Amino acid sequence: MVGLLSLLLSLLLLLLLLLWLLWLLLLLLLLSLLLLLLLLLLLLLLSLLLNIAVVAVVVVNVVVLVVVAVVAVVAVVAVVAVVAVVVFAVVAVAVVVVAVVAVAVVVAIVAVVEVGGVSSCCCCRCCCCRCCCCRCCSRSCCCCSRYCCRWVG
Repeated sequence: MVGLLSLLLSLLLLLLLLLWLLWLLLLLLLLSLLLLLLLLLLLLLLSLLLNIAVVAVVVVNVVVLVVVAVVAVVAVVAVVAVVAVVVFAVVAVAVVVVAVVAVAVVVAIVAVVEVGGVSSCCCCRCCCCRCCCCRCCSRSCCCCSRYCCRWVG
Protein backbone atom coordinates (compact mmCIF):
# COMPACT_ATOMS: atom_id res chain seq x y z
CA MET A 1 0.00 0.00 0.00
CA VAL A 2 2.88 2.35 0.85
CA GLY A 3 4.54 1.48 -2.46
CA LEU A 4 1.39 2.39 -4.38
CA LEU A 5 1.09 5.69 -2.53
CA SER A 6 4.76 6.37 -3.28
CA LEU A 7 4.09 5.60 -6.94
CA LEU A 8 1.13 7.98 -6.91
CA LEU A 9 3.22 10.75 -5.36
CA SER A 10 6.03 10.23 -7.85
CA LEU A 11 3.55 10.36 -10.74
CA LEU A 12 2.12 13.60 -9.38
CA LEU A 13 5.63 15.07 -9.01
CA LEU A 14 6.38 14.00 -12.57
CA LEU A 15 3.20 15.74 -13.72
CA LEU A 16 4.21 18.93 -11.89
CA LEU A 17 7.69 18.82 -13.42
CA LEU A 18 6.22 18.25 -16.88
CA LEU A 19 3.80 21.15 -16.46
CA TRP A 20 6.64 23.38 -15.21
CA LEU A 21 8.80 22.50 -18.22
CA LEU A 22 5.90 23.11 -20.59
CA TRP A 23 5.27 26.46 -18.90
CA LEU A 24 8.92 27.42 -19.44
CA LEU A 25 8.73 26.34 -23.07
CA LEU A 26 5.59 28.41 -23.61
CA LEU A 27 7.26 31.42 -22.02
CA LEU A 28 10.26 30.96 -24.29
CA LEU A 29 8.02 30.77 -27.36
CA LEU A 30 6.09 33.87 -26.29
CA LEU A 31 9.38 35.71 -25.78
CA SER A 32 10.48 34.72 -29.28
CA LEU A 33 7.18 36.01 -30.68
CA LEU A 34 7.70 39.32 -28.89
CA LEU A 35 11.22 39.57 -30.28
CA LEU A 36 9.90 38.88 -33.77
CA LEU A 37 7.32 41.63 -33.39
CA LEU A 38 10.02 43.99 -32.16
CA LEU A 39 12.12 43.11 -35.19
CA LEU A 40 9.14 43.78 -37.43
CA LEU A 41 8.60 47.19 -35.86
CA LEU A 42 12.29 47.96 -36.23
CA LEU A 43 12.14 47.01 -39.90
CA LEU A 44 9.09 49.17 -40.44
CA LEU A 45 10.87 52.09 -38.76
CA LEU A 46 13.90 51.49 -40.94
CA SER A 47 11.64 51.46 -43.97
CA LEU A 48 10.10 54.76 -42.93
CA LEU A 49 13.51 56.36 -42.40
CA LEU A 50 14.72 55.12 -45.75
CA ASN A 51 11.59 56.43 -47.42
CA ILE A 52 12.07 59.80 -45.73
CA ALA A 53 15.65 59.92 -46.94
CA VAL A 54 14.40 59.12 -50.45
CA VAL A 55 16.93 56.34 -51.02
CA ALA A 56 15.71 54.08 -53.74
CA VAL A 57 12.11 53.90 -52.56
CA VAL A 58 11.17 51.02 -54.80
CA VAL A 59 14.20 48.91 -53.86
CA VAL A 60 13.70 49.58 -50.14
CA ASN A 61 10.04 48.69 -50.33
CA VAL A 62 10.84 45.41 -52.07
CA VAL A 63 13.49 44.59 -49.46
CA VAL A 64 11.15 45.51 -46.63
CA LEU A 65 8.37 43.42 -48.13
CA VAL A 66 10.72 40.46 -48.44
CA VAL A 67 11.90 40.90 -44.84
CA VAL A 68 8.31 41.30 -43.61
CA ALA A 69 7.36 38.15 -45.53
CA VAL A 70 10.26 36.27 -43.91
CA VAL A 71 9.24 37.58 -40.48
CA ALA A 72 5.64 36.56 -41.17
CA VAL A 73 6.76 33.05 -42.14
CA VAL A 74 8.85 32.83 -38.96
CA ALA A 75 5.86 34.06 -36.93
CA VAL A 76 3.63 31.41 -38.52
CA VAL A 77 6.22 28.74 -37.72
CA ALA A 78 6.36 30.01 -34.13
CA VAL A 79 2.56 29.88 -33.84
CA VAL A 80 2.57 26.33 -35.23
CA ALA A 81 5.25 25.44 -32.67
CA VAL A 82 3.13 26.91 -29.86
CA VAL A 83 0.11 24.91 -31.06
CA ALA A 84 2.25 21.77 -31.20
CA VAL A 85 3.49 22.38 -27.66
CA VAL A 86 -0.08 22.90 -26.43
CA VAL A 87 -1.22 19.68 -28.15
CA PHE A 88 1.76 17.85 -26.66
CA ALA A 89 0.92 19.25 -23.23
CA VAL A 90 -2.71 18.16 -23.51
CA VAL A 91 -1.69 14.66 -24.61
CA ALA A 92 0.94 14.43 -21.85
CA VAL A 93 -1.54 15.58 -19.21
CA ALA A 94 -4.11 13.11 -20.52
CA VAL A 95 -1.58 10.27 -20.34
CA VAL A 96 -0.59 11.24 -16.79
CA VAL A 97 -4.26 11.55 -15.76
CA VAL A 98 -5.01 8.10 -17.20
CA ALA A 99 -1.98 6.69 -15.35
CA VAL A 100 -3.03 8.33 -12.08
CA VAL A 101 -6.60 7.06 -12.49
CA ALA A 102 -5.28 3.55 -13.21
CA VAL A 103 -3.07 3.67 -10.12
CA ALA A 104 -5.99 5.00 -8.07
CA VAL A 105 -8.17 2.12 -9.29
CA VAL A 106 -5.46 -0.38 -8.37
CA VAL A 107 -5.05 1.27 -4.95
CA ALA A 108 -8.82 1.16 -4.43
CA ILE A 109 -8.98 -2.52 -5.42
CA VAL A 110 -6.07 -3.36 -3.11
CA ALA A 111 -7.69 -1.36 -0.30
CA VAL A 112 -11.02 -3.17 -0.78
CA VAL A 113 -9.27 -6.54 -0.82
CA GLU A 114 -7.23 -5.68 2.29
CA VAL A 115 -10.22 -4.26 4.15
CA GLY A 116 -12.31 -7.27 3.11
CA GLY A 117 -9.55 -9.61 4.30
CA VAL A 118 -9.21 -7.88 7.67
CA SER A 119 -12.93 -7.75 8.34
CA SER A 120 -13.62 -11.34 7.25
CA CYS A 121 -10.74 -12.86 9.26
CA CYS A 122 -11.38 -11.52 12.73
CA CYS A 123 -11.23 -13.32 16.04
CA CYS A 124 -14.69 -14.83 16.64
CA ARG A 125 -16.31 -17.42 18.88
CA CYS A 126 -17.62 -20.68 17.46
CA CYS A 127 -21.37 -21.20 17.86
CA CYS A 128 -20.79 -24.87 18.84
CA CYS A 129 -18.04 -24.84 21.47
CA ARG A 130 -17.54 -21.08 22.07
CA CYS A 131 -13.83 -21.41 21.26
CA CYS A 132 -12.20 -18.20 19.98
CA CYS A 133 -10.84 -18.77 16.46
CA CYS A 134 -9.20 -16.49 13.96
CA ARG A 135 -10.44 -18.41 10.92
CA CYS A 136 -13.90 -17.01 10.46
CA CYS A 137 -13.69 -17.19 6.69
CA SER A 138 -13.19 -21.00 6.64
CA ARG A 139 -16.35 -21.60 8.71
CA SER A 140 -14.72 -24.55 10.49
CA CYS A 141 -13.68 -24.18 14.12
CA CYS A 142 -10.01 -24.50 15.05
CA CYS A 143 -10.92 -26.26 18.36
CA CYS A 144 -13.76 -28.67 17.55
CA SER A 145 -13.26 -28.79 13.73
CA ARG A 146 -17.00 -28.59 13.20
CA TYR A 147 -18.74 -26.53 10.58
CA CYS A 148 -20.02 -23.36 12.20
CA CYS A 149 -23.07 -21.81 10.60
CA ARG A 150 -22.59 -18.49 12.40
CA TRP A 151 -19.78 -16.89 14.32
CA VAL A 152 -20.33 -14.80 17.42
CA GLY A 153 -18.17 -11.66 17.39
